[in-house]
Amino acid sequence: MTILRSTYCLVGVLTALILLTLVAADIEQVDISSVRTESLDRTIERVAAASPGAVRAFPDDLSQWEREREDIRQALDRSLGVSRIYEEAPLDVRIFEPRKLPGDSTVRPLLFDAEPGMAVSALLFEPPAPPPLPAVILFAGHTGRGKASREYALLVAELLSRGIAVLAVDEIGGGERAFTGQQMPELLRFGVTPGGVQVRDGKRAIDLLSTVPTIDAHRIGAAGHSGGGFQTFYLAALDERIAAAVAIKYVSSYLGMIRSGIEHTLDNYLLYPLRTFEQRHVLAAIAPRPFMVISSRDDIFPAHEASLTVSEAAHIYGLYGAEENLVFHVFPGGHDLARDEMKAAADFLAHRLGGTVPAFEAMTLVNAVKKAMSLQVAIPQEKQGTLADIAARLRRRGMFSPLPITPETDADLSSLVVADRLDGGGMRRQEVAIGRSGRFLFRVEMLFSSADRITKALLLVNPSRRDRRVCEQEVREGCVCLLMRLRNGSTERPLWPRFDYEEYRSWGNALLAGYSLDFFKESDIVLAQRYLVERFALSPAAVTSLVPESLLTESKYRLYGALTAARDTPSAF
Repeated sequence: MTILRSTYCLVGVLTALILLTLVAADIEQVDISSVRTESLDRTIERVAAASPGAVRAFPDDLSQWEREREDIRQALDRSLGVSRIYEEAPLDVRIFEPRKLPGDSTVRPLLFDAEPGMAVSALLFEPPAPPPLPAVILFAGHTGRGKASREYALLVAELLSRGIAVLAVDEIGGGERAFTGQQMPELLRFGVTPGGVQVRDGKRAIDLLSTVPTIDAHRIGAAGHSGGGFQTFYLAALDERIAAAVAIKYVSSYLGMIRSGIEHTLDNYLLYPLRTFEQRHVLAAIAPRPFMVISSRDDIFPAHEASLTVSEAAHIYGLYGAEENLVFHVFPGGHDLARDEMKAAADFLAHRLGGTVPAFEAMTLVNAVKKAMSLQVAIPQEKQGTLADIAARLRRRGMFSPLPITPETDADLSSLVVADRLDGGGMRRQEVAIGRSGRFLFRVEMLFSSADRITKALLLVNPSRRDRRVCEQEVREGCVCLLMRLRNGSTERPLWPRFDYEEYRSWGNALLAGYSLDFFKESDIVLAQRYLVERFALSPAAVTSLVPESLLTESKYRLYGALTAARDTPSAF
């Protein structure tokens, strides 16, 4: 066989996977306009809708639910990677001099270790109320300013007026921790997400508050907006030390996130949650502890999906006789945090954590809180750990955890010839639609001279013009040649320019659906190879599949390649 000059890597695993009974495929010609193929984004959405997590029902028995809850929590922990990086190491707390605020409230800058060599900068606001005090961990969204996000000043003031202390923390990539990085896909190779690092930091914040003499360790709550709502939601589900919490404009559903057509930052994606659970199961895992979900009508996290999630999780709260502990509010407006939303959150937390009625008007404290939020603690050089440091540590430990990318091999094969012509040289050129179970996914181009003398097949993925000419030579030597272009996901300009990746949204949605983007692309290749085997009665060994190395090395496939590189390492899942 002629050696192709283009650089290719042999996908031997695809051939090895096809151990099937070979049946010649019937060929039917139709008008090309009558055949529609499915977009890759639509395939991801369809797979997500049929996933185990999406269809998983709640039991009617409380004891059965509590057994399932442990399974869900373990799966959630794996989807975030929290246990892989959480350690009960010394906190090495550094507390700085308190600053006075109007009305005898105080604020203290402090540092504590998330892990050795990685410190978290924070501000501890305390009201003029007798200790021990209830406390709320406040998580900022994607403002980039962390604890200095002045839009949260009213929420801090509202909580202080109700006798509740507030620990405002800098998340990874925000505030004084901007150097850590926040969107690092390489972490996923080790079964850890950037969002999982944030939740780990939240657990360490609970560890810290549990050691502060003025704080009641049994009355610790959490609140956050957007990305902060993400941290609040999953921290409450994984750590029962959170006595009450409010997630503002994050909770919806994974399927709703996929269908919305909106891309999110990398730290908002989990590793294949829909293989086990949906957001309703995460919310139910918090029961019977008090939890408030706040949405808005025009939010990027669809309010109608949040409503369904809350209504379904209410079934589990009902089994505990704690229906009143799950509260849902929809406010007008978009994704920005509004005054009424902050007041509702403060009222809920004060009621559930044992706060007081407002001792003063919160607005009188807002400007002082805004000014105090700019206080910095100057993280020492030796404690400026980054996400890259976490990845390096996991790499040294050999803690690889690749995503499941084994292509499907047993789905029903469907095919239809949609165009067929014979050129002057006796070469037949066909366009064929290929899919599963009557649903066509993609089209391929077929070149062959005579079906009765074909003894081998060559499958070329994303071929160049020169490759086509070489393919024609192979056909003259008794080879059938199939040329296919991989389906691409979303190719619009990324909302987040930091990602040099044209298929970022599809990549993230594939993770939520329970797979990697590699899975869908490689499954298409396997399906095309099956078509060759079955139509021309070839042995699997007679089919050679070639994929350009550039698919794994081009910058737009950076995230795709980072995951693929881990495929042969031991998996913990």
